[in-house]
Amino acid sequence: MVKFKKKIALKDLLSKLDNVVRDIHESKEPYLVSENGKPWLVLLSPEIYEELVEEAVLFSSPKLRMRIAEARANYKAGEGGDLEWVYRSRLRKGK
Repeated sequence: MVKFKKKIALKDLLSKLDNVVRDIHESKEPYLVSENGKPWLVLLSPEIYEELVEEAVLFSSPKLRMRIAEARANYKAGEGGDLEWVYRSRLRKGK
């Protein structure tokens, strides 16, 4: 599970909602709301929500997931280099 820097109990949320909302707006940090010590919901800014949705759409592409898996395997194998190396290798492969 993701570690949250900011947490609040559900029973305290209503009385502190104004401060929590302002903090989310200013810091862009999400809040984990818990009930009985268990995660209940996450409050986050619209900007962060949009970023998450955009990333989810990108990663829903099978072709992109395959390219990421290949890149991770290459990295683990010690292959790769800086950006210039990437451009040169793509030119050699005709991509």
